[in-house]
Amino acid sequence: MNAGNQPAALTTDSRQILLGGNINHHLQFDGGSGNWLIDGDNVSIPSTKNQSLSSTITAQIYQEWDQWVSSANKMRFVLWNAFDNPSAPTGWEQSVVHMGPTVDGDPQVVGDPGGSKQADLEWNVAGNYGSLSICGYASHCGFRVNGDGLAVAPNGLDILADSYVENGHTLFIKPATVSSGLYAGWCAPNSFVLGTCSTIGATVHLQASGDFRSSGGTSSTDMQTGNFSGLHADGHGNWSTTTDTADGGAIRQASYTLASLPTANETDGNHLWCSDCKLNSITGVEVYWHASAAKWTDSQNNSLSN
Repeated sequence: MNAGNQPAALTTDSRQILLGGNINHHLQFDGGSGNWLIDGDNVSIPSTKNQSLSSTITAQIYQEWDQWVSSANKMRFVLWNAFDNPSAPTGWEQSVVHMGPTVDGDPQVVGDPGGSKQADLEWNVAGNYGSLSICGYASHCGFRVNGDGLAVAPNGLDILADSYVENGHTLFIKPATVSSGLYAGWCAPNSFVLGTCSTIGATVHLQASGDFRSSGGTSSTDMQTGNFSGLHADGHGNWSTTTDTADGGAIRQASYTLASLPTANETDGNHLWCSDCKLNSITGVEVYWHASAAKWTDSQNNSLSN
């Protein structure tokens, strides 16, 4: 309908069709298989009342909205269903719901939407019922929120900015083989400590392929500049200091006076520095614990004096 040669006859309040009044069903469609309920310029709704997904009909759109871009491509936004969990129990669990764009092609009353599918949202992928996934090209799913709220990134994460684990929580790393429910992880009990924690409070070991380095708290935040101290392992149980900082490389032991040298929790061969002990008229002696005699001596097993 148009106004012919009298366009002023229509106003902004003019209506071509008005459905009103108090009635339960203002408009009802009763299409058959392969019919369009609505086949508009940019909105398409097929009849799916008698259309069942199966191994024969593996996809079906619910609704589609289209928009041309620069008169070159048709951007089609499609809500559709796919028979993507065929081995699941017969029924709704066999389907995966898709919602997202596809480029070019025409609306399909039956079957796959076609076109060049872009990233989309998908429900119940790979039998993860109650889940929502973000998928590239409507097939490569990289992020999923499960029904219990757990977020999963099956293909890994490429984090391009600083990120945080909030409120003192631990970043656990699940090993390939789990023993007694034990996972190890990184935790920060306070602002000044980064440590290893475990799920069951068990002792965990820290291993590294390379040297251990420490700035002693004087480095910049990027850990690239400043003064460093290091320890190097040779793979045979031996350790040596590294010369990451010029004029460094020595190991300083804890220092005690003769009267305060500890005698509890010592093991054979421990060594410390005795600040007021004397040897050869020089004050300051490296001392060694002998478990058999339960005492400290100098390097020649002589008794200590000051």
